[in-house]
This record gives sequence, C-alpha cells and structure tokens, in this order.
Amino acid sequence: MRHKLLLSVLAVTAALMIVSLGIALGGDVNVTINGVPVEGANAFGIASGGVFISLVAAIFALVMIAVVAASASMIVTIICVLALLALIICIAPIFLPGVFVALAIMWLVRRKRS
Repeated sequence: MRHKLLLSVLAVTAALMIVSLGIALGGDVNVTINGVPVEGANAFGIASGGVFISLVAAIFALVMIAVVAASASMIVTIICVLALLALIICIAPIFLPGVFVALAIMWLVRRKRS
C-alpha cells in the first residue's frame, strides 16, 4: 500500500514537472519582477517555485481538514460513550432487584455445595 502511494506521488510529481517544463519552453511564461520581464530559466524557476508553494499549501490544507475531521469524530464518539454511561446509570435501579435475586440464588447454591 505504501509503495503504491509513493509511486502515485512520484507519477503526479513527474507529470507536473513535464507540464511545467513544456510551458517554460513554450515561452508562455510571463514573469515580471519590479517592472522588468524575466525570461528563460529564471522565469521557469520562479514559476516552478510558485507551483511548489501552492502544492505545499494545498497539502497543508488537506492535512488540517483531516485533523479537524478526526478530532470531530473523537468528540462525537466521547459524547456517545458518555450518553451510554448515563443511560446505564439511569436504568440501573430497574435491574437492581433482579441482580439481588441472582446474587441471593448464587449465594444459596454456593452455601449448599460447601
């Protein structure tokens, strides 16, 4: 599983590199810094840096969404467990006479054996 994920990430990265190289060699990259147009390899480097920063930001956003979803699910789980415990505590007096009868029978049976 991990090997497949690594191969998928590498494939996507290679595809992005090929696309950005094609754009850079096509001459369609227009980078202007302080009013001076930048061309060639420098423009390709600057444009690739922007793509890299945007990918890092997207990955960070996805990680943050995963953390928020995981914490929300943990909170809901804790609330459900507390609700179940409260329900058990509320219902306990109803079952208490039956428990006492079972304990009395168990005590009588043990007493007869010994």
